Amino acid sequence: MKLKTFLGVIAAVLLTMIALTATPTSAAGATSYKPERRGQARLIRRVQLAAETNEQSHQITSKNQIRKRISHKRGRTATGQQNGLVDPRVPGNDFASSNPNKSGMNGLNEFQQGGASGFALEPPDQALCASQGWIIEAVNVALRVDRTNMTPYSGVQYLNTFFGVPADDFTSDPTCYYDAETNRWFVNMLDAPATFDRSFNLLAVSATPSPVGAWNIYAIDTTDDGTNGTPSHPNCPCLGDYPKIGADHNALIITTDEFSLADFSAPCTCAQIYMLDKSGLAQGFNFVNLVQFNTAIVPFPNPGGAWFALAPATSPSADDLDNRRSGVAYLLSSVDYDGWASDPTPPHVVTHENRVAIWGITNTKSLAGFNPNLTLWLLVRQTEVYGNPPAAFQGDGPHPLGETVGLPVGPIQSNDDSMHQTVYANGLLAGAVTTALRVPSPDIHKRHAGIAWFMFRPNWQGGVLHAPIYKQGYIAAKTNDIYFPSVALTTQGKGAMVFTLSGKQRFPSAAYISFNENGMPIHIAAKGAAPSDGFTEYAAAFPEACTPPDGFCPRWGDYSETAVFGETIFMATEYIASSCKVEQYLQDPACGGKRDTFANWATHIDKLSP
Repeated sequence: MKLKTFLGVIAAVLLTMIALTATPTSAAGATSYKPERRGQARLIRRVQLAAETNEQSHQITSKNQIRKRISHKRGRTATGQQNGLVDPRVPGNDFASSNPNKSGMNGLNEFQQGGASGFALEPPDQALCASQGWIIEAVNVALRVDRTNMTPYSGVQYLNTFFGVPADDFTSDPTCYYDAETNRWFVNMLDAPATFDRSFNLLAVSATPSPVGAWNIYAIDTTDDGTNGTPSHPNCPCLGDYPKIGADHNALIITTDEFSLADFSAPCTCAQIYMLDKSGLAQGFNFVNLVQFNTAIVPFPNPGGAWFALAPATSPSADDLDNRRSGVAYLLSSVDYDGWASDPTPPHVVTHENRVAIWGITNTKSLAGFNPNLTLWLLVRQTEVYGNPPAAFQGDGPHPLGETVGLPVGPIQSNDDSMHQTVYANGLLAGAVTTALRVPSPDIHKRHAGIAWFMFRPNWQGGVLHAPIYKQGYIAAKTNDIYFPSVALTTQGKGAMVFTLSGKQRFPSAAYISFNENGMPIHIAAKGAAPSDGFTEYAAAFPEACTPPDGFCPRWGDYSETAVFGETIFMATEYIASSCKVEQYLQDPACGGKRDTFANWATHIDKLSP
């Protein structure tokens, strides 16, 4: 489809938007806000996901096939505030000797992603959702349907094809969610046409309980430049970056971080919240109510900062949803706005925080009516200390791309201490961030990437949001780094967390802990076979991949993912699945289908009954 045709279809996606009062009200420490706009999202097309789809026709051989990614730290200027907080010192978790009640499979890898899209991408940007019998995995711009007996079912499909947008559109950051209440699948990603002057969040909703078959495609214009019914925000037209997905009984929630398309270095408007009528989406309505909150009107606790990476909660069952206050949707976010400075290039700003933001959106039931009237509540409460993590180490080994350009194995980027995935189950709201930790001997003075996790128990005593801490803690691997956590909780109160683990003597591996296991030992779900050997590891040889202001390299993650169905937890994260020596690489850069010329990342999917 030509770009002009695509824009014409999208032009009516958002109808008239009505500006709402932004005046905050506060009580008992919590503050509430009204939306910036309300309107409707429009169904733009219907598509089919066929089991036999398998777009594996491309060979990645040229540097022209490297697609530069946008880093999530764009537009965030470090203020370097000093608050007297320091890296926590923790004993470190032991390693488990076995993995009971777990099965796994290799997920998508760069060879498959590149074969579907025609270009190399780092990092994979993990998406995962699951139901009775089915799993959907998406990475970057590729999607595959698997069975819960841990076998692939469909071929690999290019997400641009699935969503029906031109192949040269910039697309990224897929997420997915299976909603047990409506028995529907939701997959979304960001989209910017090749002209890079508008942006959309594309949302696919399955028309039946099966992920294979008919899907309805919706779109939200995230340009926010005052045209096409969008509000007018500073430095826009903008990109709705880093979309995340969640839901409550009434709403499907999508959050984005808003950055300028015109000036990558411009300050960000940052976190936007889009609330859509979940029932209308599940029934395939042509028009679905939509409400947008702009968190730029919400004062940030520290001068010079802005809200970013708001993670909306998902729930494993309808019984876990909060029906108080006519329906409540929850979100969590970090307060360490500067916490991206593990960038190996100066300035090396080290920041710490001991607060987490708990967000609640009430009266979501009104989304199904003629006059949605939602309220956004914010509570910032003190927690354990966390801070921006250092880059992670990885073991030395065969790295044929690096060897051919004369560069050694480098570090792995642990990004920042933002919140990615949040879950609300059994009355608990849980999330986790990558953080800097100091672990005892033999390297007590070495900062490691570790994990800080939080569980809150929200309540609405007196009609105001409260969120006392239920539990919190740290996960650390002695002499190793762990990063990009994703938390899962079941209705019965069981839980797990998945992440990547690496160290000076260990290749990047898929790992996890169970919250219900005494001492929470670290389990290696899939052992890494080699170092990361992607083009973002070698900025000197591939400056086009890491040029400022997006020079956030080497790239990894940007996130892991979990999904829950019943009492079973599904987990996915990035690791290095195979090894290839330079001699074989020079003869066959795909190393027998294990990688492509410019990257060797893979993903691993695990099923756990904790």
